[in-house]
Amino acid sequence: MADSQAQVFDINLTGGVVTISDFNPSRGDQLNFGDISVHGLILGQQADGTAIITSPWSTSNYIVLEGVRWGDLTEANFVPVGNEHLRQDIGAVLSWEQELGSRDSDTVYLRSHEYGVQERVENFDPQTQKLNFLYLGTRERLSVEDTSEGLLISTEPSGQSLLLVGVQRTDLVADNLEFHHDQVMEDNLEEPFGFPQDAVSLVSRQELFTPPVPAGESTDGLQVRSGEPVQASPEVVITEMDHSSHGHDHAMGDHDVMAGMAQPSEALMLSVSGSLFWGGMGGTLTIANGGDQAVEDWSVSFLTRHQDFQSWAGDVAVVELEPGLYELTLTPASWNNSIAAGGSLSIDFNASSVGLPNAGELTSELFFAVDPNAAMAVVDSEPAGDSQEVVEPEPIEAVVDQAPAEVVDEATSEPAADALESTDPGFGLQVSLGDSWSGTYSGTL
Repeated sequence: MADSQAQVFDINLTGGVVTISDFNPSRGDQLNFGDISVHGLILGQQADGTAIITSPWSTSNYIVLEGVRWGDLTEANFVPVGNEHLRQDIGAVLSWEQELGSRDSDTVYLRSHEYGVQERVENFDPQTQKLNFLYLGTRERLSVEDTSEGLLISTEPSGQSLLLVGVQRTDLVADNLEFHHDQVMEDNLEEPFGFPQDAVSLVSRQELFTPPVPAGESTDGLQVRSGEPVQASPEVVITEMDHSSHGHDHAMGDHDVMAGMAQPSEALMLSVSGSLFWGGMGGTLTIANGGDQAVEDWSVSFLTRHQDFQSWAGDVAVVELEPGLYELTLTPASWNNSIAAGGSLSIDFNASSVGLPNAGELTSELFFAVDPNAAMAVVDSEPAGDSQEVVEPEPIEAVVDQAPAEVVDEATSEPAADALESTDPGFGLQVSLGDSWSGTYSGTL
């Protein structure tokens, strides 16, 4: 039972690595996630079992709970968690670490939170054995790739992966993939495998841990449905979001509107870096102040052909200038509205990609439809082409032969700190101002 000295720790990813050394689950200390979205925050675990809280888009922005393992926590260690999908994914990680839920010997259970863990499964029969995703702790950056050794299923930023030796994606059968309802019907985790929503099986997460919910709310994921005995499609289709709700109607080729769009202050320069993944991107938009005076209440606008721009570091207004061309205007939150002279502001984001490879480096040239730092020019009518080479994933080199197919010994790479630093950067929600200030905002852009 919590004593009078119990503390509440407000969780915000403020940039860089933060260590909390005095969180004590047995004292009744609590983690307060507020309303942070699962698309901006997930749970992880370092190679030594230490619990971390990280961005799904970044390898350098995380909180370490020193001396704490996720298996140490109970419902009493959480303030009610506002985001339903975050509750589900917190529950997935804690349930795996606490061995909650039924485990079938003919089922392989996918996870995403264990940094550096690479599993190799021999003798997996895709016609009769199952892949279960109840313990997957993320909705982002799930990769499914056919390699020379077999089917590689991996997640970032942890780098955790599973290799089904000798299996190809099209060998899979829809009813042998098991998800809970929201993973499929709301976040489309079945798509990288080449199945439609209605084909895969739904299983209940009722036996799993769930953090407390705010008054009057509930946590979904209890539906059960048998899947269909169909093979994976030869082609994978990633669903694009419908942006018709923006209510903007601009004629195609209305470049007068484009020429008149708001431009950043002459002292502000924009650039983008990051990484590409299947159907999307994780990036950092850097706003640099090259002037000799601080810029207050900044506003920047740019053109892009990529949709679903998300960040939690201010407000974004989206105008569809013509089909496939969007003007985005960013304005700050109350706590990041100043950029010091010679300083910069870095805003992590994620977005869907259009006409780009499924792997590789994200650059300003690939992200912006026109150079935001140059005079406005007429935008080419063709979207950016495949100007980058698709990167083949390296085969896993972990090793244990076992029959019948089960998850075999795990091969752990470098310690988690190194793994965090070495994985390709992505995107999430982090803001850093200059070299001395950082902060985050809990909300939705």
